[in-house]
Amino acid sequence: MLRLRYDRSVKILHYLLASGSLGPIYHKTMALFLHPSNRRLSLFGGLFVFIAILGLYSLTMPRSLTGYQDSDLFLLLSQRPALGLPPGYPLYLSLLTLFTHLPWLLTLASRGHLLSVLFSALTLSLFFLTAFWLIQTLAKRLPRRYLPLTILAAFWSTAFLGLSLYFWLYGQLADKYALTNLILIVVLLALWQLLAHQGRPLVNVWLYLFALAFGLGLNHWYGFLTLVPAVAYLITQIFNRQAIKTWLIAFGLFLLAWLLPLSATLLLPQADLAWPKPQSLTQWLNYWGRSEFFNNQFLSPQQPWSLKALNLTQATEALNFYFQALNHHFGYLWLPVSLLAFYLGFKFYRSWFVTLFLIFLGLGPFVVIYLYQDESWLNQAALIPQLIPGFIVFALILILAWWQLGYRFTLAASHLLKPKFVWLTLISLTLGATLLLLYFRFPQVDLYAFNFPKQRYQTILNQVPPQSLLVCFAKSACYSLLYLHTVEAIRPDVSILPITSFMIQSQLMANPLSPFMYPDSPMAIADIISQNLGQRPVIAVELNDYYYNLLGLNVPFMFYLPSGSWGQLTRQLPAVIPTYPLSFSDQAWSLAPMRHDPHRLQQLTLPARDHLFNASQLFKMGHRSRAVVELNRAANLFFQLTAKEQRQLESVRQNLEQTPAQADYQPGVSVRPASDWLRFIPQYLTENKISRAYQAAYGAVLVDPKNSQARLALAQVLETMERLPEAILEYQHALQLDPTNASASAALNRLTSYTL
Repeated sequence: MLRLRYDRSVKILHYLLASGSLGPIYHKTMALFLHPSNRRLSLFGGLFVFIAILGLYSLTMPRSLTGYQDSDLFLLLSQRPALGLPPGYPLYLSLLTLFTHLPWLLTLASRGHLLSVLFSALTLSLFFLTAFWLIQTLAKRLPRRYLPLTILAAFWSTAFLGLSLYFWLYGQLADKYALTNLILIVVLLALWQLLAHQGRPLVNVWLYLFALAFGLGLNHWYGFLTLVPAVAYLITQIFNRQAIKTWLIAFGLFLLAWLLPLSATLLLPQADLAWPKPQSLTQWLNYWGRSEFFNNQFLSPQQPWSLKALNLTQATEALNFYFQALNHHFGYLWLPVSLLAFYLGFKFYRSWFVTLFLIFLGLGPFVVIYLYQDESWLNQAALIPQLIPGFIVFALILILAWWQLGYRFTLAASHLLKPKFVWLTLISLTLGATLLLLYFRFPQVDLYAFNFPKQRYQTILNQVPPQSLLVCFAKSACYSLLYLHTVEAIRPDVSILPITSFMIQSQLMANPLSPFMYPDSPMAIADIISQNLGQRPVIAVELNDYYYNLLGLNVPFMFYLPSGSWGQLTRQLPAVIPTYPLSFSDQAWSLAPMRHDPHRLQQLTLPARDHLFNASQLFKMGHRSRAVVELNRAANLFFQLTAKEQRQLESVRQNLEQTPAQADYQPGVSVRPASDWLRFIPQYLTENKISRAYQAAYGAVLVDPKNSQARLALAQVLETMERLPEAILEYQHALQLDPTNASASAALNRLTSYTL
């Protein structure tokens, strides 16, 4: 009875589809599906996937700035033919520059995002072809009537990846991730063809393609280094079956693909927003290996090449983070399906499985454990995109499980349905699951109307006083502000000083905002700000704890006047502290972000951090009611906080609420002169209070940066602390201000002869 009812419902569906104007298309499609010509089906399916993804991702891609990682910076660099990020990402930047200069009607930002959409569509199209040919090879012993499972399993695997959270989210942004994914899938496609078609005429072509793609990938992203074990395994499998001449050609193509983009790095001029440019191929290779993958400093010959030490506690935390990322990306369905895929792969298809599993371990758990050792990568927003290549390999491994589940379902359905309706049922289930996945994912990745970063930074630029020096203390803020300021020419009278280390040096070389040069950006920024105070308005955007303390805002060596999401730095508080609008926090609160999108959460919690700093200043000034409002808004805006972080925030709140009004922060007061700080230093040194002496000397320099005695005192304290390179620099600054200073000259001669 159950079979008759089920069979009748499928018959009704069949006749509905076969009737009307769509009937001929339906019959032709089913005929092609049930009697597949393998090559025609695979190419048709790949084209369909490309068009579908191109259209779908175009609906959700952003139309303006996003504040996502380096996206805005790439858009900015695409407008100038110069070296940008290390190692320059020359391939991506070249393609982005070319694409954004085509005569499109779209905005510059839309063109940049559209290029990534094209890369993503190509990636998923090639993923479909790889899945299709992979299943055909693994299931070649099955009767021909089961061949339609190939296209269904390949389609569902592609949908499972293409509609996953992070692949979709980052696949539509103007950044290097989409190109990384495209290069990786070409490597995987060529790799599989090499394993599956050994001894056939076209195997050399696939070997050459593999060499080219692997070389480009190694040049583009350091993570391709983790493919080396799989490449070594591949060579052992096919080495004796290829002529030495073939291997030599492949190696030459690999070197060409790896080194050719470096010519752009060496030939292009230095961008004004860039890392220090390597001057030779040797320097570039040294930098590429040490800075990107090894625990060494830029071009530091004194340090050996060595991998970072592994911290087991952090490794455990990293693996937990990775499993959570898998859950968010694929949903909890990945766990049972992966267990089935691992079992089938290891038991029946060992050569294929071992190759992919080695790549998966390198691009998945190894990358996240390795990067997790570095504190700079503890930011989830920066770490998540690095995991996407591993997700692609993982989705490819799952293909075997999807195909096996489809095969078992077909066998079971044959007991309920007539054979001609089995495939219609399976198609309906596949499409239904795809639409269900699309329904849940679309709101999470839709950035079409996400204009919050652009509105935020455009408003700030329009509000700051004329001729201001605007200092940004977050990378996303710097990139967005620089884009609006440079590309869209908003407020050209304003000077923007970024805090990012690789940008500050080139900015200082191009714009001498201070006569003193420091080797690190934090000290340089503090000096530039102190030099410009009183000369022009100095505006701080999105302060953080490190720079808050560095600038001496808690001592005080200077004051911070909160004005919503930005504040002015001064040496005197006005008699009346003005009020300001809170529109940014209201807008952020109304956006209700998705909890698994760390970048969007980061953008929306930036106003919350501003509120914390505003509250700290207002408590010191005695404006308790306004400070409490700031604290409440900060607490409401921290969307992504865990229970532990919530407790930490509550602790910060309690400490701030206990802060009494302080005499040094009352309206109308000025910071203490440098002489007040200098007169305490001898006593601190006598009492061996070195940290207090350093704070007083450093504060005197911040208060009066052109005071030679303050520079001399700071140099002497630094020498006492055995921070000799910094002491030498400050002695030089003291002599620069007062060439007749005998103490500075003698100390400088003593230290330079000692260090040499």
